[in-house]
Amino acid sequence: MDFLDSRYFILNKKMLHILGIWPYQKRLERYAIRSVYFFFMGVSFVPQILCVKKYFKVDSDKFIRGVTTLLYLSGVSLKLTIAILMNGKIQIVYSKVADNWKMFTDKDEIKTLLEYSEVGRMLTLGYVVYMVLAVIVFITMPYLPVVIDIVFPINGTRPRLFVLDGEYIVDKYENYNKIYIFESVCSVVSVPIFCTIDSTYAVCVQQCVALLAIVKLRLKVATKYTKNYLRDHKYNDASQQLIIKSADLHNKVIEFAQILETSYSMVFLLLMGMNCLILSVGTLVILVNLNNPLELSRYIMIFIGLMMHMFYVSYPGQQLIDRSSAIFNDAYNNEWYECSIKSQRLLAFMMLRCTKPCELTAGGIYTMNLENFGSLVKTSISYIAVFASFT
Repeated sequence: MDFLDSRYFILNKKMLHILGIWPYQKRLERYAIRSVYFFFMGVSFVPQILCVKKYFKVDSDKFIRGVTTLLYLSGVSLKLTIAILMNGKIQIVYSKVADNWKMFTDKDEIKTLLEYSEVGRMLTLGYVVYMVLAVIVFITMPYLPVVIDIVFPINGTRPRLFVLDGEYIVDKYENYNKIYIFESVCSVVSVPIFCTIDSTYAVCVQQCVALLAIVKLRLKVATKYTKNYLRDHKYNDASQQLIIKSADLHNKVIEFAQILETSYSMVFLLLMGMNCLILSVGTLVILVNLNNPLELSRYIMIFIGLMMHMFYVSYPGQQLIDRSSAIFNDAYNNEWYECSIKSQRLLAFMMLRCTKPCELTAGGIYTMNLENFGSLVKTSISYIAVFASFT
């Protein structure tokens, strides 16, 4: 089975095509698609820059809101840029994943690979559905006053809300519908960038975790041979060969994890840096909108969405750490003492390597795991508490 064309990766492959970062895509097609994305992202910067410039030292609330939106747009644009620059390394990751699927023939090993691939597929589907629903809610809520005016009209009109609330060279209230459509399109354009890059990363990490699960399976089977057929040289040889294959696969997993680390490290460094800035400024936006329920609910949803996004990229990293560390116990908690001396030495080397688990980091500074995610959540809540005490 070719994994890249299988049901476990086909959605990711289509999204990579839509984003113009599929390595095997035609060059002209890639450049054309990227140009469209960068055009919309570049145009969306202009109203936010005008907003920040207009309200600097004039209106702190609108200034902070403009800065927050500007940080978000900058993060999305840089994320796509880095993904394009790292396309060569990402192509190696896809090739490794495809090759991994071709080297297994045992039905139990293939079953394990399919189980983890299904997890990766569900992570992709869940994330895409969540992001689509989130952006629909985000862009429709500002239009509610218009709908309410139609259903329950009053003398005059209710206050108009904007999706990104930038500043324009034309009167934005007289051109409300046009500006609403423009800002909605700019918001929607950013969604495929998050969906594609993050979900594909999760799928690739699941493949790495699956290989570690197969290492565990091989160790279990190898020592079972030894236990049941200790006096039979035929089965002793089979046991030793399985342990050698386990050690070889373990080395390949470590190499694969290192490739993942170098491929996504800069993306994560940018991601975590921008997220920390947005969380810091975003808490202020939430506090200044305490008296505006509709806007407050929107920004609370953004805050929660940002937390969910950080959890999504941290969880696979935690899985990789846990599974790579668990190989130590998998190698020790069996009948290793009944294996040959050569097999015992191989197991000892595997256990020694497991003292340093495989990790995914953000530029080597921040480790992608749930412990650090929890620290960020705690810090963000502390920011809200501190800022709230001054309001």
